[in-house]
Amino acid sequence: NRLLVNVITHHELEDLKDHPDQLLSERLEEHDLVTMTPNTSIREAARILVTKDKEQAPVVSVKNPQRIVGFLTLRDIARQQNAIEEQISR
Repeated sequence: NRLLVNVITHHELEDLKDHPDQLLSERLEEHDLVTMTPNTSIREAARILVTKDKEQAPVVSVKNPQRIVGFLTLRDIARQQNAIEEQISR
C-alpha cells in the first residue's frame, strides 16, 4: 500500500540546490502536509494556502485522505476569482 506522506514542490527542490548535503527526507520533515478535499470552498482553500504560506496543496479524497485526486494552486484560485469578477461586471 502506498500512503501519502508529504509533498515537495519544484520550488522547494530548487531551494535544496543551496543545501546539497541536506537529505530530501529532512526537508520533508521540516513542514506540515497541507491538504484539502473537494468539499473545501475556494475561500477556505485560499485561506489555508495563505496562512500556511503554500502556493499549492494536494486535494485528497474525502473517503481516503491518503488518495490524491488533484492539486489546487493559488493561481487556480486567482483565475476563478477573475472569472467571477468578469461575470459580475457584465
